Amino acid sequence: MEFPHDPWANPELAKARPKGRPSWRSGRRRVLRVLVATGIAYAIYTLIAGEHGIVRIRALEREEARLRAEIAATEARIREHQDRLDHIDRTIEEKARIEYGYIGPNEISYEVVPADSAEALLRRGLEEREAGARPPDPSIDSP
Repeated sequence: MEFPHDPWANPELAKARPKGRPSWRSGRRRVLRVLVATGIAYAIYTLIAGEHGIVRIRALEREEARLRAEIAATEARIREHQDRLDHIDRTIEEKARIEYGYIGPNEISYEVVPADSAEALLRRGLEEREAGARPPDPSIDSP
């Protein structure tokens, strides 16, 4: 038995079905499409502008390059200051050796004198020793 209002049984009525109102299947599809579109939009937003997105990564890379350049400049200034300090230390040591006779630990100092003055010093030392004026100085090495 056929019902006159059944659209599937009567092709004439199937064509006359109202088109403005969606069926329950098309409503489900619409919700599914909205959910999928929302998920895709969220994924794109996260990849581009999220905390770990491309924009943030690029900003961090620029900051890292800036900081590396700053570190290199600071290290260059430190090396320059260290070179100055080394030069100052060498200058102070040289002045102490020349003006004050500084001798470093485990060093031996030799004084080179002209031959005629060396002979005069030796003669004077021998004469003083023979005269008994003073005992020989142990800091003076005799030949």
